[in-house]
Amino acid sequence: MKKLFIIPLLCGAIVTQAQIIGHTTGSYTATPDQEHQLHKARLLYNEKNFDMAEVLLRNIIDDAATTTVQREAETILTLIAYKKDAATAGDAIEEYLNKYPDTPERNRMLAFALLSDYAQGNYRQVTEGMYEIDPDMLCEEERDDVILAYALSMIQQERYDEAAAQLSILNAISNRYDKEAVFYTAYTDYTTGRYDRAQEGFEQMLSTRKYHKEARYYLAETALATSNYADAEALATAYLDEYGDNDQLALEMKRLQGEALYAQKQYLKAAIVLEEYLAGTEEPQRNALYQLGM
Repeated sequence: MKKLFIIPLLCGAIVTQAQIIGHTTGSYTATPDQEHQLHKARLLYNEKNFDMAEVLLRNIIDDAATTTVQREAETILTLIAYKKDAATAGDAIEEYLNKYPDTPERNRMLAFALLSDYAQGNYRQVTEGMYEIDPDMLCEEERDDVILAYALSMIQQERYDEAAAQLSILNAISNRYDKEAVFYTAYTDYTTGRYDRAQEGFEQMLSTRKYHKEARYYLAETALATSNYADAEALATAYLDEYGDNDQLALEMKRLQGEALYAQKQYLKAAIVLEEYLAGTEEPQRNALYQLGM
């Protein structure tokens, strides 16, 4: 199978809200002043005033007389590290879990560690880390984030049927990522040759702003894969006419246009288009090279 073009996954999008709801469970021995300071820190956190919250929390830790108060403050600090930059929060989360292995927040922190791995592109660690988490014990938003990261990580590992199963679960239990579920399910259908289902899914995405362009690209790929060459050419040409050569998908659409022309035995036109494609890419697909006789 030729190298596939897939849009960047949602590394920046899957960052859960990580809201603080009250304080951690268990015995709680904060003094009234400490509780007041922790309450202020929670409010600052939920207002996304992370720098001020961090200063306040570090002062609380310096003055903390009990492990419970310190743990509460360090829990919020770890969430702040995650919210500031999910990709670099892994060390802070690991340090927290090593220090407080029995924390009531363990399941949640493991979920954030998984999402941090996802943001770094550590997809194998995401799929392995999922076995340590109970998604049903997370709040709905965090559960959705974890399931989506898990599914997209399996796509990156070419575990398409497993990914499709997770996307189906996500679509059934939540509408928060309904567009992602439909688009990436269609992508798994496309990669596994279920072209009728893929086409149906991508057509649903044509009316969305988020996946409109990518859906048009994969519809053209699907038409080419099913020998509907005239349709593939028309889809690619319409896209190029609308967006020009500077769009991120333009080169791939130009390749599709050239391959469709070649398949229709319009060799001169195909050669001109494919030469433009080759001039614009450092990693041409093998089909394009073959069709130019290279």
